[in-house]
Amino acid sequence: MRSAAAGPEAYLAGSPGARPVSLPDLGFAGLPRLVHGRLVYTALSGGVLPQIWATGSGGCPRRVGEGTVDLVDPTGHGLTAFVQSERHMLDLASGRLLAKLVPGTYAWANDGQLVGADAKQVTLYSADGRTTRVVASGYYIVLGALGPTGVVLGTATATSLLDLASGQVTKLIDHRAETAVGSPDGRWLAVVDAGGANLVSRADGHTTALPRPGPVVGLAWSADSAWLAVQTPFGGAAVHADDGRVLDLGSVNVVSW
Repeated sequence: MRSAAAGPEAYLAGSPGARPVSLPDLGFAGLPRLVHGRLVYTALSGGVLPQIWATGSGGCPRRVGEGTVDLVDPTGHGLTAFVQSERHMLDLASGRLLAKLVPGTYAWANDGQLVGADAKQVTLYSADGRTTRVVASGYYIVLGALGPTGVVLGTATATSLLDLASGQVTKLIDHRAETAVGSPDGRWLAVVDAGGANLVSRADGHTTALPRPGPVVGLAWSADSAWLAVQTPFGGAAVHADDGRVLDLGSVNVVSW
């Protein structure tokens, strides 16, 4: 979590309902990510060159490689990073370059598959980055993950779900959402569009308005699909999906679960 009131470098760790503790100053340059209890983050080497670091099982940081953290695989095996003017797919354990990615939009599915879209097609990358497979043709924008093997895609006129297992594309909404992120268990879809910010049950379509402490800049699901974080420039909130409980976090934003 990051506290807007305490400054851009002040980060906290905790769980809903528990008192958070301050994280040590590791020289974060950008938002740290939490995956399977490990922090993955960017720090500046010599105050200039961005370097990717990850904490090990004992909490001791180790250098992964050069670059700026972009997206981290929810299974903890890979990440995408910006290295100078390029976007790379990297192995998190070794820092090894797996693939150089073409310009476009990307997301990791919850089962650890990387998906990218450009003006022509949607591409699925193998875990080692050596092979690619076109899973949809046409112009799409990758918005986020949904369920174990689903990815939410946007077009000019709709928001759809691409199931990576079957290759089937199913329309979710009759317009393109600004932000759309599904729960890891596939039961919920959180959407930000011109109509506001809402949580939609995929079982019955029931829609619940999400709290908006300010303009919504991001949404983040906990790995167990129980909590959704709403992020704004002024602070955030956490919503329990099943019972609708809202935790007003004040000036604090959940940046990663």
